[in-house]
Amino acid sequence: MVGTNLAKKTFGDKPIDGDALLVDVKELLWGTKLKNHFTNVIDTPDGEKGYERFTKDFRNWVAVICNWDVKGLSGIKLLQKIRNPDNDYHDVPFIFLIDAGTKEELLHKIFWSLEEGATDVIVKPYSINSVNKKIQDLKSFIVKYYPIRHELKYSESYLRHKKYDQAAQKLGQCKLMESASIFADKILYIEGKLLETDQNNVDAESRYLHCLDVARYHLFAPARASLIELCLNKGDMDKALYHALEAIKISPLNPSWRLYYGKILLIEGKKKEAENVFKQVVNSDSGFRPEIESICNTVDATKKDNGSFTEDDLSRVETIDTATAAAEEYVNTAKTYLKNGHYEDAIKQYSKAAEVDTRSRKKYYAAIGYLNYRWYLENKTMGRAQNSLRPLRDAIGYLLDAAKIDTSFTGAIKLMAKILELEKNEVIQALSEKELLEAELFLKQHRKF
Repeated sequence: MVGTNLAKKTFGDKPIDGDALLVDVKELLWGTKLKNHFTNVIDTPDGEKGYERFTKDFRNWVAVICNWDVKGLSGIKLLQKIRNPDNDYHDVPFIFLIDAGTKEELLHKIFWSLEEGATDVIVKPYSINSVNKKIQDLKSFIVKYYPIRHELKYSESYLRHKKYDQAAQKLGQCKLMESASIFADKILYIEGKLLETDQNNVDAESRYLHCLDVARYHLFAPARASLIELCLNKGDMDKALYHALEAIKISPLNPSWRLYYGKILLIEGKKKEAENVFKQVVNSDSGFRPEIESICNTVDATKKDNGSFTEDDLSRVETIDTATAAAEEYVNTAKTYLKNGHYEDAIKQYSKAAEVDTRSRKKYYAAIGYLNYRWYLENKTMGRAQNSLRPLRDAIGYLLDAAKIDTSFTGAIKLMAKILELEKNEVIQALSEKELLEAELFLKQHRKF
């Protein structure tokens, strides 16, 4: 198989216990003895009927063999739909039959198929012997790697249902298996997803990058998409743009990367350039019109969020995006306390909001840091020096926590740097030597201004 170190064991004509789905590849039934290799072979004429059988038939699917230029639902879209984790057999081995007019076009098709999770490809024109060898390799793959594929599927299922401890436990078992290195890309990707759920975006980004490093030809669409989304969510447009353009260069036929490119251009205010990119996508497949309209509507409805947080804009603190009704209630209560100058009570409400709205935790932490600094300044102005050091210490601590969640959160980093510079003597008194060293070291590594 392409780029995969498979078992050398062969099975002769002994069939694999399971069902194989054939989609518009009737030609393979002539002379290849394909039906002898599986308990059942289900032959379908097009992609739509193939997917219908795949999702509605109660069968033990062990393989899908599909023509690239299949009628109706295209072969690549069929692969994408099958790879949806909501399908019970989303990890089923998938082989493409591919042909092309030029070598470059052939490579682009192969790269796109591998990127979306194809297990192998059969290039046309082919010989009977070459097809039979591919099927033997497929059977070896199914048998040898069933245990780890089974555990990885469970880990993904737990992750999808937000059972993160169980997902991590299953993934840990996979990492101990002898064949773990064969599935290193998948393991790293799931690790990245688990780290994202824990708001550890820095390590998640590292896992996605490592995943792409070890993947076949650096092709792993879910990891690359997650990487771009991560950059977009933290407002790092430069990185998002770099990864989108890199994806287009590696896999130019995949429209997903041009959609991301167009979205980034829209966010950056480059409407005309974005329209040109979207036109290219629609010209290749008009079916993407609804998705493009959704992207345009989403970008129009939201302002570009670059993660900024300034100490001069209290309204920014008071309008944090609240993901849950409970968090919104805590924020509204905090506003009431702030109007009466009750900083400590307001801070407690923001802390509660951070517990229930984990997606916006970095902003709540930044808000808490900012309010602690305001509280400190008020105490200092009113001559309440004995009450100043704890809010000052908490201001540094929360701003540092916010910046650790997102190292590109320049507003939090700038405010922390300002406090350390303006309140140097008081900071030395408020922070332990270890805390001060940690803050200074973080600024040294991540301050870009």
